[in-house]
Amino acid sequence: MSVMESPEQPKWQRFERLVAALHHALSPSGAVVTWDDRIAGRQFDVTIRFSELAYNFLTIIECKDYVVPVGDIDAFVTKSAAAHANKAVVISSQGFQSGALKVAADHGIELYVLEESEEWPPGLRIISEEPALSVTEVELVRGPEVLHRFSDAPSALTYFMTHVMVRVGGRTRTLDDTVMSERSTWETGADDTPQVREVSLPAGALVQVPFCDPMRPAAVRFTIQLVSAKTLDTGGLDVSLIPQLFRFRNAITGEERTIDAAELWIGFDTTVQANRFYRNPFLSIVYYCENVVGDLASYILLESYQHGALFQVRFKQKTLYGRHLLEVTDAKELAPLRRMLEHFRAGPHDLTARVGRNDPSPCGSGQKHKRCHGR
Repeated sequence: MSVMESPEQPKWQRFERLVAALHHALSPSGAVVTWDDRIAGRQFDVTIRFSELAYNFLTIIECKDYVVPVGDIDAFVTKSAAAHANKAVVISSQGFQSGALKVAADHGIELYVLEESEEWPPGLRIISEEPALSVTEVELVRGPEVLHRFSDAPSALTYFMTHVMVRVGGRTRTLDDTVMSERSTWETGADDTPQVREVSLPAGALVQVPFCDPMRPAAVRFTIQLVSAKTLDTGGLDVSLIPQLFRFRNAITGEERTIDAAELWIGFDTTVQANRFYRNPFLSIVYYCENVVGDLASYILLESYQHGALFQVRFKQKTLYGRHLLEVTDAKELAPLRRMLEHFRAGPHDLTARVGRNDPSPCGSGQKHKRCHGR
């Protein structure tokens, strides 16, 4: 699911974590939700245990990041029976084959689809809608090797296209100027299907991505597609900070509910600690925790791209909001973040005073600044 950016985990694992987060949000008080559990030596993606009156109940959940065939349901029938589960559920990101629906109904297996909703949150107004050329999946490549991949988040991509510098001999220009200078060539033949394009760089071109080591790619690769672009009235809020909506649909009955990403505790197993980096994967924001005193953590909002610019700020927040964060541990991702931290600390970047008490919290929690930060 594209909304959950986390370079450290494969896509299927991110989906499992999303399902676990969903059930942390939806399960009754006192229920124990476990991700990657084991029962009698067998692995289960998500389990839920709770007690009612004098009885203990077990729900087991299998997560599938693809269209689920009937064979997977047959196997899960046996697996759930061996675990003595009271309820067995399969959740897919893409749906089920018709035969799978029948087998599940026959054996009391519940089937659900969890997917991103195409709806916008209530209160957002569409000002206009018109055709546009979308450019995504921008990469710096050398042959089959991908040297760097940029975020598809619009504000982040705008920032990097205008701040990445391409040096050839004594001439320097932005990555945006480099790509757009060839637009008349690569734009030809664009339609509503995704198409991969490349812009070759001159031999010896040196590319400097902010906070990264210089690199010498041979080309810029990207995907183009004609889309219907919407202009939204967000009240000045960057669109990247608008919580994503998810649809959770019963594949057998058709019943569904809409869930706001802000309700999902994606960091259900996160304990915020000083001197560590954290990411909100729904909002593509990175934080650095400077210290923790009691139930209050001091953060640097280190990497947030809003309106095409890099936004950074110091703030304090109750540690319970760590449930929205995942720790960044991948060495390749940490290197540029550490450089960004050094740059922040070297300059006058404390912008806390510019965030009003009634403004939306810059951390993306969905709360007003005064409520979220314990002030």
